[in-house]
Amino acid sequence: MSAAQIDRWFQEPPNAVKAAKMIKAIAEDSEIRSRILNAAEELFAKNGLETSIREITELANVNIAAVNYYFSSKTALSEAIFEQLSQRINIKRLSDLESLLSLARNECRPPSLRDIVLAFIRPYFEPGSDGKLLARLILQSRIAPTSLTKVIVERHFDPMAKRFIEAFSLACPSVEASKFYRRYEFMVGTVVFTISDPAGGSRMRRLSNGRIDVDDPDVASSLVSFVIGGLSADDGLVPDQSG
Repeated sequence: MSAAQIDRWFQEPPNAVKAAKMIKAIAEDSEIRSRILNAAEELFAKNGLETSIREITELANVNIAAVNYYFSSKTALSEAIFEQLSQRINIKRLSDLESLLSLARNECRPPSLRDIVLAFIRPYFEPGSDGKLLARLILQSRIAPTSLTKVIVERHFDPMAKRFIEAFSLACPSVEASKFYRRYEFMVGTVVFTISDPAGGSRMRRLSNGRIDVDDPDVASSLVSFVIGGLSADDGLVPDQSG
């Protein structure tokens, strides 16, 4: 149902029968849109962003015209999934972060840097969270940003980032607080670049001649340790390259 039809419905209240039909049409619209989104998210997570519109319509049991009607293009559909995932995962991240900060306050101690990093990284590895898909969409939004992806980042990522930066400062009082703005970005780049590399054909697998891959069980713990080292590093330990 178009916005114009809905506006007319409110301006000219229909009788009870028409109202019931209108409400049913609105519900069906929402259900079809959700089916398309869910199918696309499932297939993007499983097969990558190269998934075709036809594959999405087959899983959602809709025609191609429905995708064009609700989303206008595959790009717009991927942006809708980006916003849906961003909202869902970052709400969970912030909830986990606030819980561990509250516990630290109640115990009169600084929060654990490892726990904070885990709260950030965990969604990328949890089964069913579609964290790998989110990493690919973040990478895509950095390489080819659109006006909508910029809004999504500002709306769903920037507030979360600022809260994590504050938490890092609490966990590492010996590090100048302003350093965490850069270090947060370094962390995001490391995590997203690592996670978005597809298992089975990853560069990590090629460089190691097949001995290790990005989906190995110990990759998460190795990544956490690496990030902790970077966040808590003493800049004075970096060799002077000026000479």
